[in-house]
Amino acid sequence: ARPGKASPEAIERFAALLWPDPPTAQEGVELCRHFDLAVLSATKIPQWLLERLLEDARTARLTTSDEQLAAMLAAEPLAGTLANGVHTATCIRWGAYLNSSSRHSAKAGAAVEAIRCAAYADRAVAGAVLETVANWMLELTEPTQHAEVLIRVIQEAPSPDFLTVYSHRLAVVLASAKPIKIATVLPAIVFLANKDRTGQRLLATTCKDTLASRRKRELDAVGRFFESRRHRLPPPPFSQGRKPAKDWQSWWKDWRDHNLPQSVLARLLRRRTPGGDD
Repeated sequence: ARPGKASPEAIERFAALLWPDPPTAQEGVELCRHFDLAVLSATKIPQWLLERLLEDARTARLTTSDEQLAAMLAAEPLAGTLANGVHTATCIRWGAYLNSSSRHSAKAGAAVEAIRCAAYADRAVAGAVLETVANWMLELTEPTQHAEVLIRVIQEAPSPDFLTVYSHRLAVVLASAKPIKIATVLPAIVFLANKDRTGQRLLATTCKDTLASRRKRELDAVGRFFESRRHRLPPPPFSQGRKPAKDWQSWWKDWRDHNLPQSVLARLLRRRTPGGDD
């Protein structure tokens, strides 16, 4: 029979001969395109292809091919063969999308859907995808876009698991990134804090605890970057006392004065990594 008209049994025999192990994501996409999906849904192949996605999500960077294959498995008629596995496929789909070459133009809705599906997905996959979402958000170069995504996921897909992952990745960035990156990330947290207490907690815990270990010259540089960007950002919604600050440099000075140790000794005691003098 022609490939598109093959029976379920013939398709399974063909796949078993060609691939003793699950095919690559790209081969899985070609397989789905080659055969009638209604016939394919009567085989064990959709579950087999899901195993490929699970392996890729656990051990490798998800690719555009993983995104395409996951989208096919998450749609009917193949989705009907996966039972609860459809949540895992959908979670991987959005995680792969945010990890692909198109991630810089990705929308907040992709992050929302990834986090929603992670609540029902395979636990190992869910953890990997939540980290992908957090990393994508922290790589955004526009604080207003970062803030938009943060606010949406907190309001539309509340997830303690995601907040744990995001807080951890945020701490890594604030502890090791250059001052210009800190000045890019902090406004997003402040914009969130104006909308939700989650942002206030991030400022009072993760941001405060991590930045307390940075050197004085690095903290000074953050202020200079805020000054250089004063015309490129919306004004800060509040300062330390919940009153609007006139600009981001003023916000930073006020927040720093109230939250970060001022003396060299205090900073040395709080520093978590060795090396260098202030």
